[in-house]
Amino acid sequence: SELVMNSAEIVPVSAVTGEQVDTLIDVLAAFSAMQGAISHTTALIIALVTMLVLTVMMVVAKEWVSAAYVETVVRMEKLAAGDLASPISHTDYSDCVGRMTRAMGTFRDNAVRLNAAMADQSGKVVETLSHALDRLSEGDLTYRITGMPSGEHGRLQEAYNASVAKLETMIGAVRSTVSGVRTGSDEIRAASEDLAL
Repeated sequence: SELVMNSAEIVPVSAVTGEQVDTLIDVLAAFSAMQGAISHTTALIIALVTMLVLTVMMVVAKEWVSAAYVETVVRMEKLAAGDLASPISHTDYSDCVGRMTRAMGTFRDNAVRLNAAMADQSGKVVETLSHALDRLSEGDLTYRITGMPSGEHGRLQEAYNASVAKLETMIGAVRSTVSGVRTGSDEIRAASEDLAL
């Protein structure tokens, strides 16, 4: 005869009553329902935890990826506005952010060199113009500025030289007039002396 396990004792199947079979079926059904409920709840919890982990990973990935882009755009705008002193970050990146920031560094370095060259050129222009004005203040109307860079500085050279040339012409005309007046005065004086004799 077959045996059925009931708690800790083994009972022959023939000794099992209908009521015991019903109780056993109820226990198995309850256990099966509980196992299904536990599996469903566990699956739901695992799904929620997985969604939470994925959301956190997406936020972190977004920050990790987009933060460099945003910082680069902000720094590029500052560079365009003339900020040549602030550092440029992310030049060590090997992606397109790194290539952009390295190019920005080149633009900044070129702008710094250009500003230095312009300042040097402006210093030379001021020095040349100061020397010319010193010569003019000493009465030298023959001195002309040469060798100024083209553009605005070239126009400054042309304006100075034209002004001094006109001044030289006017002073020459005044000298000529004074010389004529002096000659006329000398002739009048000589004629006056001749008449007085």
